[in-house]
Amino acid sequence: EAAYNALPRLSVRMTAVGVRDKTCVIKLVEGIEMTVGRNSKAKIILDSQDTRLSGVHFIMFWVGNSVYVWDGGSKNGTAVNGVVVDHLGRVAVRPGDSLRAGSYEYRLYWEDYR
Repeated sequence: EAAYNALPRLSVRMTAVGVRDKTCVIKLVEGIEMTVGRNSKAKIILDSQDTRLSGVHFIMFWVGNSVYVWDGGSKNGTAVNGVVVDHLGRVAVRPGDSLRAGSYEYRLYWEDYR
C-alpha cells in the first residue's frame, strides 16, 4: 500500500466539448492501466447514464512523459482527434487532443504531475 501511494500521479481532465459542466478527472498512477467506462467493470466511471458508452470503453496508461489510450473492446469505438483507434493499439495523446467515447467528444488536459 505505501509503495503504491508513493508512485507518481498525473491528473487527466476530460471536458466534454460543447457541453456545460461535463468534466471527469482521471487520476493516473504511473505504470498502472486505468479502465474507463460506464459501470463498475471499469476502474473509472466516466458516465453511468451514457448508453453509448461500454462497461469498459477504453484504457488509459501513463509512463514517463507519455499518456496512451486504446479501445477496451467497446461496442461503439473510441476515436482520438477524429480517428477511430480500435485497431491501432496504444495511441499517444497530448494535452488539447480530443477523445470520443460514447455520446461525447472530450478535450484532454493534464492538471498536475506529482
